[in-house]
Amino acid sequence: MTSFLLVISFLLHIITISGIYFLLKQIQILRAQNHTEDLPELLESYLGEIKAENKRLQEELTASPVKRKPKPTYKSDSQSKPQPNQTIKAVDQKLDEYPAPKTDSMDDKVQASLQSRILQLHQSGFSIEEIARKLNCGKTEAELTVKLHGKN
Repeated sequence: MTSFLLVISFLLHIITISGIYFLLKQIQILRAQNHTEDLPELLESYLGEIKAENKRLQEELTASPVKRKPKPTYKSDSQSKPQPNQTIKAVDQKLDEYPAPKTDSMDDKVQASLQSRILQLHQSGFSIEEIARKLNCGKTEAELTVKLHGKN
């Protein structure tokens, strides 16, 4: 009796899941059709807005003349015009007002990779077993590294 109810429950679940799947596919198809129909209208409206904005910008630019800053006038070239040496001194004085940034001394430590240490020891004449023991790595790893380097 229990097995009969389980089989019926299993069949009902399969029918329900397949029904949900087919409904989902139909919804996706309908959404895709609606988006493709609305897309040209949407693009036309965006294009119209962009054209209107461009036209408004062109009218604004042609209506108002370009405003430029007038060049500074000096009474006489030698009296009021700043000399290059004076401006450099003024900049140097301003830089002296600010304290130098604090730098912490950092010690950089460089450590060679395992492969490079294996190759260094191998070139020094150590055997694969000695290299594996010194570097605390497997013999096969050391042997493969040496063999692969030998091929290159």
